[in-house]
Amino acid sequence: MKARQSGHIINNSSEAGVVGIPFLDIYAASKFAVEGLSESLAPVLRQFNIRCTILEPGPVETLAFQKCSRLGQNHRPLNR
Repeated sequence: MKARQSGHIINNSSEAGVVGIPFLDIYAASKFAVEGLSESLAPVLRQFNIRCTILEPGPVETLAFQKCSRLGQNHRPLNR
């Protein structure tokens, strides 16, 4: 990409990379890392005409998501 002076890097993250989610600490930490790497690389790569984009999809119904929802009504977000 640097040799061609053109490119686009797309990193897949999550809303968990922006706001920590209780009981998903390791997952959130990995997504925070993706966010930090992408945000740090973007201005450096811009000089080579290489774009860096972060995709942050919202909740997706997966087995992991179902397990977290079974925690019950007593579960409260940490920011309250």
